[in-house]
Amino acid sequence: MKPPTDWAALRAAREARIAADPETPGGMAAANSDMVARVVAGMGPDSRAVSPEGGARAVANMASDHAPAFCNPTGPKAYLNAYDLPAPATVSATRQRVDAALPLPAGYTQQDIYFLALEVNGTGVRFYGDLCLVLKPQATAADVRILNGNSYDLVRLPLSTRTGTDTALRSEAARFWGVWREDLTSMATLKVFAARRSERRFTTGQVSDAILDDEDYLEVLRLGSFDASDLQEVRITAASAAAEADAAERMRHGPTPSAASLLWRRRRRDAVAAFEAAGVPVRVVSHSGRLKS
Repeated sequence: MKPPTDWAALRAAREARIAADPETPGGMAAANSDMVARVVAGMGPDSRAVSPEGGARAVANMASDHAPAFCNPTGPKAYLNAYDLPAPATVSATRQRVDAALPLPAGYTQQDIYFLALEVNGTGVRFYGDLCLVLKPQATAADVRILNGNSYDLVRLPLSTRTGTDTALRSEAARFWGVWREDLTSMATLKVFAARRSERRFTTGQVSDAILDDEDYLEVLRLGSFDASDLQEVRITAASAAAEADAAERMRHGPTPSAASLLWRRRRRDAVAAFEAAGVPVRVVSHSGRLKS
């Protein structure tokens, strides 16, 4: 099934509009489009060499207290979606309505969806957890579907003004998706151009930050769960690592940190130990741009 939206054509049209702006330096729109493509592919601004660790990845955030169970699952699935949770957990009516409208390949249902985000060098969507699980490239199928935003945006303003019925919602969702292999670069470029209008050349960090900014991201619809063997690494924010270190310092010298801070610190340490035992590197990310080792 081919998506109805021609993302490459939309990217070309957006690039042409930016290039036509008299305030845009000649060639800058094309250069910035090329820069996004390089960052997504894992290349530097002046090289065609692809970094094996760099480039676009599908990521999921997880709270530290769930990490030991993820690394040592007792059931058939390590990573759970809302439909996998045991009773009395319930999936909200809004979540079910949105999921039912999403464009899936034949033979799949909403219970098969595991929501991930497109990320480059950052630490995912912190709202969903302090640990960013980064999937290996080979763990993301080339034909996996990407949404042009958070799927909940389909029922939020401004799209909610035209998705009041289930039929209208399905129609809007049908225009909302692309395919990883063919559309990833175009969809990412459109998002970066929407977030940044610049008369200067984009940098790696600017592109990375624009592709995933707070809770504004491109959503990846993975079909099927995954486990620790599918992970390239786990990323932690520098701010989060600093908070953990501060709690440890205050335990030694005072004032005593709160009980909640101590509990979180213990869970974080248990999580890191679980991932390291599973052979998954854990890395603190201090910057979203290029860094020399």
